[in-house]
Amino acid sequence: MSGEGLALSGANTLIVPVALESLGEVAARPAVSLGGLTLVRKKEHHVTVFGFPIGKVLKKAFAAEPSLRAAIDGAIASFDWTIRVGTDLFHLERANDKGVLHTVIVSVEADLAGVFASVRGIVAEHAPGQAELLALLEASPPPHVTLYTSDPGGGAGIGLVSEAELAAALARSASGEEGLRAYRITEAELSAG
Repeated sequence: MSGEGLALSGANTLIVPVALESLGEVAARPAVSLGGLTLVRKKEHHVTVFGFPIGKVLKKAFAAEPSLRAAIDGAIASFDWTIRVGTDLFHLERANDKGVLHTVIVSVEADLAGVFASVRGIVAEHAPGQAELLALLEASPPPHVTLYTSDPGGGAGIGLVSEAELAAALARSASGEEGLRAYRITEAELSAG
């Protein structure tokens, strides 16, 4: 898929829309049950490339070097945004001020690492003093799409900033530690809600 029309948002985030139809049977139901949980289909589906943590740092970098935004938007528009749905499903859970949020995500194949490397190169060239931004661009998030959420409105998701964060969440679930937890699940574990 061409990146034409894709650019950073006003909050300096970047999401790539994914059509519901392209996600297959696993996303076709309006609601699913996972154990004793009922989860609703997410209102919209996308791959998060740059979430709010990077968006905040980009805002500071753009204030220091205004030409940086145009250079990054140019790279985004020229990038190949082909996304292929994977087969790995995860149940994520994270406590928040409203209780515990649960989501189901599916892995996708997308070259987020390539995007991060390209943008990192642009930042290094145009704004080499942006050490915090360069550090955040070292590792891309695990490419995934949130399919279902325990948010009754279908809007809330759980952001993942790196593969290391997902690995730590998987380890945390195995040990019973508090914090973001992740569990590998199968499609068979999701029943009609």
